[in-house]
Amino acid sequence: MNENFAGLEEEKKIKDKIVKSLINYWKYLNVRKYCKEENAVRFFLDEEKNKRTLINDIEKAILSLEGKSVLDVGCGKGSIVVYCALKGAVTFGIDIDEEEIKIAKLRVASYGLNKVGIFKGDVEHMPFPDNSFDLVTATSLLEHVENFEKAIKEMVRVTKPGGFCYVTGPNPLYPREGHYKTFFVPYLPKQLGKIYLILRRFNPDFFIKHVKYPYPSMYRIKKIFMGNDMEIEDLTTKFMLSKIGDISSIKNKWIRNIVKILNKIGMRNLMIKGITISPFYSNYCILGKKQ
Repeated sequence: MNENFAGLEEEKKIKDKIVKSLINYWKYLNVRKYCKEENAVRFFLDEEKNKRTLINDIEKAILSLEGKSVLDVGCGKGSIVVYCALKGAVTFGIDIDEEEIKIAKLRVASYGLNKVGIFKGDVEHMPFPDNSFDLVTATSLLEHVENFEKAIKEMVRVTKPGGFCYVTGPNPLYPREGHYKTFFVPYLPKQLGKIYLILRRFNPDFFIKHVKYPYPSMYRIKKIFMGNDMEIEDLTTKFMLSKIGDISSIKNKWIRNIVKILNKIGMRNLMIKGITISPFYSNYCILGKKQ
């Protein structure tokens, strides 16, 4: 493993728990590529790096986390909780999955972080008072809740006036099912999607039970936020420009060469904006500020 495993260097049992959890998840979906330990761990480490970059981007674009109160909704294995706490925030995480919560708590303990709380709970009925947090984050969550409008209202409720909600998720018109890492026809009826996944030799159980499909669109999410006293900013373009700012960090050589050409002709920013504001782009990053 490497340093991207936050808080895991001294804790072999945590590494073992995470690896076991990763393998079990990919085997459940029958995504064969990631059923191999090496590939599963590499994917997880890439996700860890992305989340650490996200927290750095949030500090640059939104607010300094030192001394702030943060809630990560759908906290999973606790990556964002840990990274925010290391930035000096008083941080809370909530998730419905008991196994994920156990891992998150072990990771927090391995760092000796004492201004952190991890809770089991439902985003639609969160056990926090009104106006509790300076920042509420939800990364790839809304496509997993039954009533995403109610979930957004709960997030707004627990955000302080002047505080922020930050949400990310997949766009429904992007032709890919992200959980199974496969091509998927946008807005395919769910039962047909089940048949399609079976034909592709995946286990559709997760898709049927735990995925809200079609995914909530960014336009619908923005509308709900604005209807609940939130001023909206779309950060998709800004964060993408930040991500490709260091050309050497772009792994795909074709994309790296395209970005170099766009830089030379002065078209990079305009091209990236055109791509990321499209509903066909892979994901959205929405920031809401509570009035």
